[in-house]
Amino acid sequence: MRLTASNIVKAILNLPKDQWFEYINDKTRSQVRVKSSAGPEGPIYVERKNPTKQGGIASTATLSSSMIWRIANAYTPNVPINFDRVLAGSYNTRSLLEALLAHTPEFYWCVPGRIELINNSSEIKRGHKHIVWIPDRPHKNGLLVESKTGTEQAISEIPTQIIVYDSLAITEQLVPAEIDNPSCHLSGDEDRIRNMIFQAAN
Repeated sequence: MRLTASNIVKAILNLPKDQWFEYINDKTRSQVRVKSSAGPEGPIYVERKNPTKQGGIASTATLSSSMIWRIANAYTPNVPINFDRVLAGSYNTRSLLEALLAHTPEFYWCVPGRIELINNSSEIKRGHKHIVWIPDRPHKNGLLVESKTGTEQAISEIPTQIIVYDSLAITEQLVPAEIDNPSCHLSGDEDRIRNMIFQAAN
């Protein structure tokens, strides 16, 4: 099952338009509500406010299509993701998208443990806030619901490293042919990449 930007936009637009939604972090006083969308894949126009600042006056913000697509492409059912990590800390409206999406029926928030590996030993430490997509177990629209299953999970970064090394090993097949071609000259950066590829493959 694949999640698309249009799925996310549709879910968010189904939230009550007259309701202000809280952020997941209960220490954050900011609130957000949905206004409209420019198309089926966004961008989405929202309002945000902080009752403790500037007299609680609302300001407008835009959730771009590119940000929505990056989040959609990161999702697999029942696998929690961290918005900050997926978006590499970019998009200053990411917390708005996160808050709204977490209030839609197929999305839950959770705090999975983080597996810390040091040499040959591992330890599970408290992790960070994640959002998990559970399409076969929707909750009531407009509510913020924690997934106990997601919170009881532990996240390891090892699979990401394995995928990277597999990609490098596949790329290695192309490198010798390029090196044998006298018209191909490697720059300093390319030479370092070639060395990384051989090291990963061996």
